Amino acid sequence: MGHQELHVHLEGALSHEFLLSVHREQNPEFSLENLISLFDYQDFRGFIGVWIAHQKLLFQGGVDWEQRVFLMVQDFFDRLMREDIEYTEAHVSPIDAMWCEYGPQVIENPASYQGLIMAWDKAFNYFNRVRGFRAKYIVDLVLNYPQEILEWQWRNLVEVLPSLSCIAGIGIGGGNTTRQRISFKEVFLDARSRGLMTVCHAGELPPQALAEIEVLEALEIGAQRIGHGIHGIDNPRILEELASKQVVIEISPTSNLFTKSITSLEELPFRLIQEWQIPFCINSDDPTYFHTTLAREKKLVEVFL
Repeated sequence: MGHQELHVHLEGALSHEFLLSVHREQNPEFSLENLISLFDYQDFRGFIGVWIAHQKLLFQGGVDWEQRVFLMVQDFFDRLMREDIEYTEAHVSPIDAMWCEYGPQVIENPASYQGLIMAWDKAFNYFNRVRGFRAKYIVDLVLNYPQEILEWQWRNLVEVLPSLSCIAGIGIGGGNTTRQRISFKEVFLDARSRGLMTVCHAGELPPQALAEIEVLEALEIGAQRIGHGIHGIDNPRILEELASKQVVIEISPTSNLFTKSITSLEELPFRLIQEWQIPFCINSDDPTYFHTTLAREKKLVEVFL
């Protein structure tokens, strides 16, 4: 039986070969060594910097977005086959691509945003059909952007929602620790009423006090799964709510090590999670950026399970 993975960012799972080909569109002399050296960051900020640089490379410069997305999804499905992953829900971030191209004028281009979402759906539908997978995607609304951009994304997503066949839900990712997750509450409630899964990154990084606020807000807005959720959950009130609502904690061990969220795997809260019977899953997050695979992640934590 194949693996299942619920927390993986498609843009962070593109192969070295694919990313190298994208770099060489701009610089034919760019080498594999040059590419690998980009992933030698020391913390979360460094990781985000490389992520943004690649988003710009992928979607700026007059690129045909539908063709680009098709090739990205093809490369991602190649990974599913290599790693024997039979089911996944992959985050995609159309707003990042839009922002790279349009900046604050993004709200003047709803047709482009809707077209990009349709391109993701079309590609997933095609490769599911021809390769026999059941992969779905999560539209990441991204925490970093202003409230008006959040609401604009949701309005446009709702317009095309009846035409989407492979969407699993919506999510909140991103690296902005000042934006409050509570501002997503109305959108999350509306999404759940429409049958969509709601996923929120929270409790990924210390300090504990801030992580606890993030997790509490994730619960308040109705997140059904929490991305990472390894900090700020040792409050009995939070543990009780996670358990009673059966909110899934999505743990990505190597990701947390790379971003300095933890210094050793022993810091992951497996004892608490299992003691309170909170559901959890093991994931690779951004496997290319963290030099890992889903099988490796599961092997790393076997001793704790």
